[in-house]
Order: sequence, then C-alpha cells, then structure tokens
Amino acid sequence: MEPSPAGFVSVSDYLRLPRSPETWLLKDLLPTGGVALMYSPPKVGKALHVETPIPTPSGWTTMADVHPGHVIFGSQGQPVTVLAESDVLVGRSCFTITFDDGNTMVTDAHHEWFARHKTNKKGPASRQIVTTGQMAQHLSISDRAYQRSNWAIPLPQALTFPPLTDSLPIDPYLLGTWLGDGTSRANTITTADPEIVEAWRRGGWTVTQSTHYTYRVTHPRGRVGSLTVLLKTLNVFGNKHIPSTYLRAPVEDRQALLAGLLDTDGCKEGHVAVFYNTNRQLAEHAYELAVSLGAKVAFRSKRASLHGRDMGLCYIVRIRPDFVPFRLPRKAAGFIINQERYHSITAIDRVPPVAMKCIVVDAPDHLFLAGRNCLPTHNSAAAIQLAASLSGEYRDWMGFQVCYPGRVLYLQLDTPRTTWADRFVKLKAHGLRLNDDFIKLADKDSVGPCPFDILQPMHAKHLQALVTPLKPVAVIIDTLREIHSGDEDSSTAMRNVITNLVGATHPAALIIISHDRKSHPDVEKDIMSDHRGSSYVVGRMDAVMRLTKSRLWYSGRSIEEGSIRIKKQDCDGALLWMPDEGDIAPHIEQVLANTSLKTRRDKARVLAPLIQKSEEAANSILRRWVSGMHLVEGTPSPPEPAHQPVTHP
Repeated sequence: MEPSPAGFVSVSDYLRLPRSPETWLLKDLLPTGGVALMYSPPKVGKALHVETPIPTPSGWTTMADVHPGHVIFGSQGQPVTVLAESDVLVGRSCFTITFDDGNTMVTDAHHEWFARHKTNKKGPASRQIVTTGQMAQHLSISDRAYQRSNWAIPLPQALTFPPLTDSLPIDPYLLGTWLGDGTSRANTITTADPEIVEAWRRGGWTVTQSTHYTYRVTHPRGRVGSLTVLLKTLNVFGNKHIPSTYLRAPVEDRQALLAGLLDTDGCKEGHVAVFYNTNRQLAEHAYELAVSLGAKVAFRSKRASLHGRDMGLCYIVRIRPDFVPFRLPRKAAGFIINQERYHSITAIDRVPPVAMKCIVVDAPDHLFLAGRNCLPTHNSAAAIQLAASLSGEYRDWMGFQVCYPGRVLYLQLDTPRTTWADRFVKLKAHGLRLNDDFIKLADKDSVGPCPFDILQPMHAKHLQALVTPLKPVAVIIDTLREIHSGDEDSSTAMRNVITNLVGATHPAALIIISHDRKSHPDVEKDIMSDHRGSSYVVGRMDAVMRLTKSRLWYSGRSIEEGSIRIKKQDCDGALLWMPDEGDIAPHIEQVLANTSLKTRRDKARVLAPLIQKSEEAANSILRRWVSGMHLVEGTPSPPEPAHQPVTHP
C-alpha cells in the first residue's frame, strides 16, 4: 500500500487514497484485532427453592422475597448486595439435601457448592466447587464396616451486623444469665455460682440474697429504671426470648449473651457446649445466636422428667464453636475448641419439581448464606463455543461467519480448575469439537503471578510474553472482574485495564467476558449502558454482546445494533447455546427429509421461499441446524476437511 500524503486533502483526493480491505474475524460482528465484551448474569441456573430461608441484617426472609438491591450475607459473614435475580423457575430436577444437624435444603441439580471432599480415609480432603447432582453421584465412601459421608459444607464466619444506633439497656452477659436462671415475672435469679452474683454487682446492680440460691436484683446505680422496667421495655418480662437487637448486636456482645445462657442453663460435654431449656422460643433463639457466631449447631428435643414426673419437652441446642463459650471457670476449663468447621451431607434425595429461583451477589467468591444453618452456597459455555468456532472447528458462531480461523487462547480466572475441566469434559462428550492444537487454556493457577493483576506492569508484561509466541487470532479473558484490582466504577482504572489488556494481546482480537449488574428480561434496551461499572468499558468496545435466556443482543462502534433468537440446551449440566429457528423448524425438517435433494445448496434453494429468506441465509440456517442436531443428540459429527487455519491478515 502506498503511503498517504501528509496533511489535509480535498474530499475527491481523500476518496482516492489507498485503503485497507475491510476484514472481519466474525463477519459483521467482530473485526480482526478488535475488542469485544460479552456479558450476562453470572451463574444463571443455580437455583434454590423459593421458600429457602435467607438471613439478612434485618432478620430472616425467603428466597422468593430477595430482590436486586437487597442486602444479605456472604460466606465470610459480611453483608453483600444482591445484583440480579432470575424468574421463578419450574420443572427443574430437584433434590433435598440433608445435613448432619438435621436441616434440609431443596436445590436444583446444577446448584453449586464450595464443598470439602474426602475420597478415602487416609487421603487428604480437598475443597472444590461441585453441583448438587455431582455430589449425589458420589455421596458416601466405604470406611471399613460402614459408609461415611463424602461431602461437607464449610461453616460461615461470624455474621457482621450494622452498628447499633443505641446502647443495649442490659449488659448482654447479665441478660443471658436472667434468661437462663431468672424468674420469668420477677427481678430475681436463682444460682449456686457466686461468680454470676458478682457479675451483676460489677455491672452496677444491688444484689440481695432472698433464699439459699435466690437473689433479688434492685436499685441500679447510674441507671434509669429498675430491672423490671428494663425487662418490660425489652418485652421479655413474662415472655423469655432473645430480643432482636441482641441477636444483631456486635460479635463480642453476642458471645457474652451466649456465655450468660450457657453459664446458667448449659453444660460441657467434651468439645460440645449444650444448652437445655423447656422454652422452645428461647431455645430456637439460642440456636440462631450460636449460628450467627459461626458455630456448628444442632437442635434436638426430648421428654423431660423431674423425680419421675413428666415435665414436657426439653429442647437441646448442641454448640461446637471456635471459641470458648463459657465464662464460669468450672465450665470453661478444658473446653476443646471446634476445629472441624463443616456440616456433613448425610443424604441427597430426588424430589418432585418445585418453584426455584437464582440470585447473584456482589461477592468475590459469589457465595451467600442460605438455610437456618447459614451455609455458604454458590453464584461461559457460550464463550467456549466461541473459542471452538474461532479455532476453525465450526464455520460460524451463533450465525456469524468465521472469516479468519486460527489459534485461540482462553484465560479462565473465575472458576476453579476442577469445575472448569468438568465443563469441558461434558461439552466434548456431547459433540462439541475442541482442537488441542488451536485452543490453548490457562487458569489462575497456571498463568503466573497469583493473584494476577493486569494493572501491575510486570503482570502485563508476563501476559504479553505468554501470548506473543503463540500468535493467536483471539484471546478470551474470563472474567474482567478477576483480572484487575481496580475500581470497576472508575473510568481511569478501567481505561488502564483495557489499555494494558490490549497491549498484552495485540494484534489478536480481545474478547472479554463480564457480568451484568442486574437481571435483564428479554426485551430490547440500551445494552451499551446496561453493563456494570464504568461506561468507558463499553465505549471502548468494537462489539458488545449481551447474552440473555432467549436472545443475543449486539451493538458497538464497529457494527450495527441487532439481536438474534437463541436457545439453551442442557446436556447433563453442560449448557450449549445455538440459534433458535422458531417457527421455521417444520420447513427445515421437511427439506432435510427430502432424499432427492443431494447437496445442502439444493436444500437451501428449496428452503428459501418456504421461510421467506435468501438462498444464502437458508444455507446458513441449514448449516447451523445440522451442527446443532449433532451437539444436542451427542452423535458423531460428519467428517470435515482437515483443519486448515487461514493466516491472520
């Protein structure tokens, strides 16, 4: 090409200047060397029953009542914001999971868990993300004469509630001792431990002995109101329970409250603290209190008797915390802190389909707490299919023609290797062709520095050194959030992220996978402003693609805005995406069944007038249709010419 003259020229002269031929990596979607963004709600399809209890900073709710913008708890006990929700899902394969504390939870087969896995008695346990369906296949292992649970879910950390606006009217430890050994309708306590009496006196109360073990608490120094008035203010006078303000107090106050309950109505059984009470409401609140502190807790009941007389049901809360839950020296001495911070799964049973729902939370590990025992539960296949197409295994992707196939690099930073590898195994088993020579994979454990941060100059140079020798036509980054440490809402930070990524992968096309900020129904809207974070990200893209449940929307500075209908085929946990031909399916099947039409071009010539499309469009539809049939049915694909990648222009 001749060099262009310097400076400004007339319109006529400008139109005569030499121009590079227009080149597309994906025809009418992504130019060669371009930058594209593909985004969608993360972890769509991992569903829980709509009646699943969900803890929140303001109390309990259910999965059905959780919506974007609501605050729930992440796996570390910290508040997290709900970013997206799905529609209510019906007709899915459902399982009831039973834990060793007796609690149950209903999930779908594809719901993901961060679970502890032990394959044999002597071997080390591993932690990995698995689905409910995967755990059901290998629920237990043989351990000599009995079967032992194979899976366990880690306990959460202590929940962090927002700071209280007012101070607690009664010291948490003292309230706990009154709830345990106090008279329900009096300002008296019954105890044989002088340490508890002294604790009340140190708290500024006057304590006088009424009988051998009964003490009256009166006349608080420096306080407004008597103990009876304060108990009535908390609505516990004659109604023993733990007030909500105490259940959501800071961690140290909740630990003190639990110590008061256990010092009076509790005992030590080896490494377990046990709380006994005939008041079901108080026992349930003690259970919730202990769970909020990150303890392993179990709730039981049995008949209670005194001197041979039936006293009704006694409720038992067995607590295994990672701290000493007693203050009395005689109980605290020798207590063994819990080191096994897991709930084992004892059964997984298939149940009839029920209404399900998915949510997405703004947490680095995508986990949120669910169920009364507050267990952490979790939050690309289209990108894998895109990599297969760009490598030359298929002539198009979602109907967009692949013009220059070649080597594709896929950097996965969002999913653990075990789950990621399992996804590839399932996709290959159902017919997706993946060429080992032209698709190269890396994850956060193999790419180099961990955690990888493209904003670090040395990390960017390291990525460039890995990419350049392979001469790819495209590099896929999954996901944007995991490759940098910057603020997603900062235009400056995101400009540096995109600039460094482009510099490290040039001249290959860069395809970035990301997540939407909210759920998106299948209606048309501005996809250039719907992506999470700074608007610079979408503004820099040559192509922006938003993947919904039934449409692929696309726009960008290099292409016309549009959309195509797509459908999702679930193949044993591996999701395959393909164009949805809708009402033209009967015409396609009719043409394919016509044995007198020998070639696909002949079939396209007959199909075109039936579906009111051009012959070229009909040919493309037939090609996609046949390819989709092979993928869904898992049948061997027809032989194709040997892989001949075209040199990148």
